[in-house]
Amino acid sequence: MGEIIVKKDTPSQCFARLRLENGDQVMISVAQSGVKVFKMKWAGLFPSTTLWSSTSMAEVAKKFFDEQKPSLRPLDSMINKLIDCRSAAEVVVRLM
Repeated sequence: MGEIIVKKDTPSQCFARLRLENGDQVMISVAQSGVKVFKMKWAGLFPSTTLWSSTSMAEVAKKFFDEQKPSLRPLDSMINKLIDCRSAAEVVVRLM
């Protein structure tokens, strides 16, 4: 199981950085323009590769909305979906 390293969910910033089971770090970034999931490099300091992105909020809702927890914030829904991935490669597969 992965862990949350940093999480900000405020009106001006919405992102989370996760450390996955194999040590890979990924960042989930939520903005008005869309959502991106990056693989991080150099101890999680810099984005390396975009693993998934979407400018369609309908697509984001389809992938991440949890009917069991309808009041969950979007960032929390995304974290719940990805936190148990073992690696960045598994994140890509899960988001396909």
